[in-house]
Amino acid sequence: MSSFSNALEAAPAAADAIEPTGFVEDDFAFQQLPPAPPTPRRVDPAVARNEAAQIVAAAQAEAEQIREQARVEGHTEGYELGRAEASAQCAPAVQALATVLAELTGDKQR
Repeated sequence: MSSFSNALEAAPAAADAIEPTGFVEDDFAFQQLPPAPPTPRRVDPAVARNEAAQIVAAAQAEAEQIREQARVEGHTEGYELGRAEASAQCAPAVQALATVLAELTGDKQR
């Protein structure tokens, strides 16, 4: 016999002699990967510029509306605060004038 045929005959015996590694076929079973994302569609630059201009215009209009609302609310709040502060500052003078008026009115009635 040739050495090749001897090696083939010895192979089953050698396979039986190999120690088990502890691996199971499922140790190499991997989860299915998600599908590749779709390729991006080609966009016409003019269309992209137009869409971008519309988005910017809408954002500017919204910002202007917010500014106007804040201006109105600030004006109203400032007016009310100013009025309250003026009333507080003028209260002693108004009270003094009311007292003087009451005294004058009382003097005329005597």
